[in-house]
Amino acid sequence: MGNSEVVIERLAEYSPDDAAALGVLLHAESPDRPPTPLPERMIRDHIDHPDQRVMIVARLATTGMIVSSETLNTICSPDVGVEGIGKMAWLGFVSTHPYYRRQGIFGKVWYEGLGWCEENEAAVMQFTSNPHNTNREAARRFYLEHGAIIKDTDPFWLDVQKALAIEAQ
Repeated sequence: MGNSEVVIERLAEYSPDDAAALGVLLHAESPDRPPTPLPERMIRDHIDHPDQRVMIVARLATTGMIVSSETLNTICSPDVGVEGIGKMAWLGFVSTHPYYRRQGIFGKVWYEGLGWCEENEAAVMQFTSNPHNTNREAARRFYLEHGAIIKDTDPFWLDVQKALAIEAQ
């Protein structure tokens, strides 16, 4: 299968079939997560705020099945842009179905995302590489080959409810 057989789109409406396909993609990258449909609220949040968030997908032209996706969110940041205040994009959920990897499909999703960043004046994109990603090394190679640099930072993950519980003690 060649990458010309996919259609790239910015998700514009919710469907249960899309939610199920996206859940399968998330499971493919993080096997500890069950392959359950993504919550409707999460998908609608991206659809309803296209100037702040986007979910980009690659669909098979023949069946419409989603085989690759990424999410982007803009964040105001004092570290980027002209005059020291601008927008950066946070690249989130990134996945390609294992059967469709290494066919150039995610590259098309990636470039659609860069176009969205430019349209929304995000000068920088930040992201991490998921340590549970079954395809992590290939993902890191892709990012480096497409202009990303590895920053010397500490990734943190904070469960807000647990942090508030600590504060309440």
